[in-house]
Amino acid sequence: MARKEAKSQSQSSSGPSSSSRNLSPEDYRRAVAEAAYYRALERGFQGGDPMDDWLQAERDIQREQEGTQRKSG
Repeated sequence: MARKEAKSQSQSSSGPSSSSRNLSPEDYRRAVAEAAYYRALERGFQGGDPMDDWLQAERDIQREQEGTQRKSG
C-alpha cells in the first residue's frame, strides 16, 4: 500500500506537463488512456502500436489543455 501512495505522490509532484495542470494526475492518466483506446478502436485494433497511441493521446490531451487555458486565461 505504501508503494502505491509513494507512486501517487511522485506522480503528482512530477506529474504531467504544466499544460495539464488543471487535471489531477489520475484524471490526466484516465483521459490519456481513454483517448489512446479510441485511437485503437478507430482502426479496429488492427496494426498500430499501443505506445504510439498513448504518446499521441498525451499530445492531444496536452493540446486540449493548452487551448482551455488560453480561453480561460
